[in-house]
Amino acid sequence: MDFGRLGMNMLLLLVIFGIIIGAVMAGSLMPGLSILDKPLHELREGWLVDSDQGWVPIDVGDPPAGGDRKSVVYRVTLPADLIDPQSLIFRNPFQNVWISIDGQPIFTYGYVDSQRLRIPTGGYLLVPIPPGSQGKELELQFESMYPGKPGRLPLITIGQGFTLFARVILSSLFQLLFGIMILMLGLLLSIVGMYVTWKKIPTIGLVFLGIFVQMTGMMTLLATDIPQLVLGHQQLFMVFKVSLLALCALPFLEFIKRFFKPTKLWLFNLCTILIRLNFLVVVSVVLVTGRVSRFNFIPVHIILLFAIALILHTLKTNRGEEESPLRQVMLAGFLVLTAGVIIDMLRFYLFLEVDNTRFFQIGLLLFTIITGVEAINRVIETYRQSIRAQLLEHLAYTDFLTNLPNRTAFERDMEKLALGKTHYQHCMVVMLDLDHLKDINDTFGHRAGDLALQRCAHAIKEIFEEAGGSPYRVGGDEFIVFLPQEAKSRIEELQNKLASRLQAESTNLPYQLVLSCGYADGSLLENPDLLTLQEKADEMMYRIKYSSRSRT
Repeated sequence: MDFGRLGMNMLLLLVIFGIIIGAVMAGSLMPGLSILDKPLHELREGWLVDSDQGWVPIDVGDPPAGGDRKSVVYRVTLPADLIDPQSLIFRNPFQNVWISIDGQPIFTYGYVDSQRLRIPTGGYLLVPIPPGSQGKELELQFESMYPGKPGRLPLITIGQGFTLFARVILSSLFQLLFGIMILMLGLLLSIVGMYVTWKKIPTIGLVFLGIFVQMTGMMTLLATDIPQLVLGHQQLFMVFKVSLLALCALPFLEFIKRFFKPTKLWLFNLCTILIRLNFLVVVSVVLVTGRVSRFNFIPVHIILLFAIALILHTLKTNRGEEESPLRQVMLAGFLVLTAGVIIDMLRFYLFLEVDNTRFFQIGLLLFTIITGVEAINRVIETYRQSIRAQLLEHLAYTDFLTNLPNRTAFERDMEKLALGKTHYQHCMVVMLDLDHLKDINDTFGHRAGDLALQRCAHAIKEIFEEAGGSPYRVGGDEFIVFLPQEAKSRIEELQNKLASRLQAESTNLPYQLVLSCGYADGSLLENPDLLTLQEKADEMMYRIKYSSRSRT
């Protein structure tokens, strides 16, 4: 795996995102060129609320008097300088909404009481304003999801639709980039985990940690205002968000189980089964009945708390020396993440909030910062182990002088091929020996002898690998080539090519390179084995060597 290329691709993506963001921000600073420069009206003043004392003033963000009222009506006069066409936008934590201008209804949203919906999604409502509404009275009626908790007056902004949409995107820009960064980090961890697993290094937990990080990154993106504005205030969207939050526990459970090896594995298996079953049951009920309530999520949250307790217990009680640094960092980061999840659960049941995952996102950010350095160090160390293992394998099976596989590599490869005696009936073994190596060393020095061996090895490799052979250096001046049977008819041709190549390699040398060559054909022997083939090839080579030293 080319980590340099992977890093460059990721850097390129970040640069592209930076260019887009820079273009948007530069456009926002140029008057008349950006939709962000269009005028906006924030209705912060002049609001009245219908109460027991009649219409009384109220400020944005304040709860209405008489908090036991489920339905509350607000009223304000629209600015006289509106330029048509205009829209209004606000975050909606309410179950039902009615909007009218001078008594004429312009928008209705909500669910009937029989569905008993109690899940505030915090989605935006974008409502077109009819032309000619300048100076008229805007009336809004909000019906709360919770009895006795009417909610607070939201900030309503008026402007052109595209301008309002762009403002929402910019307000979510940091969270959007954070989610993308988490996704890319998770993808990198998964790729590295699969790579080192393929290299047979025991770090399979990285794959599941990467999947967990990717899922939490997706949760962060879904928690932005952008999908809520595009998809609308949908209860099913909230079901998907909360379900995904629970499903995030699955890969993290696998990571803890595989990396820290807890003693009670059956509890982990039980927890994963319960999460899957609950997810299928909740989704099935929603699809069949079309109804959603907060009671759909009570089992989800109970199982999620069980998973959290199981993970914390494992991180706290694990005493493996090898995992100790990572365990401590994971425990600290997961405690912060757990605090965020539990706070959001309490807010989900006790308060009327438009953002259901705020503290989870804060906990996720701190968890990423706390564990990020340790995870990156773990990835780097794992990659170093992989490189070290490859280097040791190369040194163990490679002849340093000629860069050919050595005798150990030859024996290893032959063991892999020795699945049956018939394998040797369909191959040839060629033995080669460099003539007069001792004379070359004595006359011209050992560096000259090394050069002669290197040039012979280069010639052998080039000629025989082209024919599908596997060359090895098995001794001081001895080489062996394992050839497939298809090369049998070409053996004379290969010898001639080798002789011509040696003559070319001998140019500018004060001596001639000569290789004595002998071979044994497995198809001519009865029940041949590797040792027999080597002995026959060696015998033929020495017969040629001492009968005529001028032959290749």
